[in-house]
Amino acid sequence: MEIHRPGAKPLTPEQQQVFERARDEVHQRALHGGLTSDDVQRIVAAMKAHPEVSYEVIQLLMEEVATLQGAGPGTRLLNLER
Repeated sequence: MEIHRPGAKPLTPEQQQVFERARDEVHQRALHGGLTSDDVQRIVAAMKAHPEVSYEVIQLLMEEVATLQGAGPGTRLLNLER
């Protein structure tokens, strides 16, 4: 799935730093059992509060899914049982 946002502005340096921290956190959570329902709620709330970075967050999640597909059986992005 590819998402296009015509006229989107690049992230500011501050937004980029926040995004990179979020990328690291999502990756670590995914490697250690998956994102919980609370994690998903926080991500959605952050996207609503900062719609200017929502595109990048969606891209991040799609990239993480692709990365995890090669990580072996049992590795998943979401763990909504926790």
